[in-house]
Amino acid sequence: TLDVLFLGEGVLQLLPGQNSGEVGLTNIGRLLSSFPLYGIEQVYVDAHAVTRHGIDLEQAPIPVCALQALQIHTLMEEHTHLLGF
Repeated sequence: TLDVLFLGEGVLQLLPGQNSGEVGLTNIGRLLSSFPLYGIEQVYVDAHAVTRHGIDLEQAPIPVCALQALQIHTLMEEHTHLLGF
């Protein structure tokens, strides 16, 4: 399976209206809705980072599943390939 996990400040990409171009980063906001076209089955987020940044996941442009640290560790162990951005 192909899954996506947003960690740390990466969870900010899930906020509507992000303009990451100002800091020289690619904004993936428009890409999020096309995840199913790429075979991405599940999107996970770092629950601690979501809380730290005060993000309301109901506002996220796509459905996400919040994971605690141990769950993130387990998820990473279950996958054979990991990419970091």
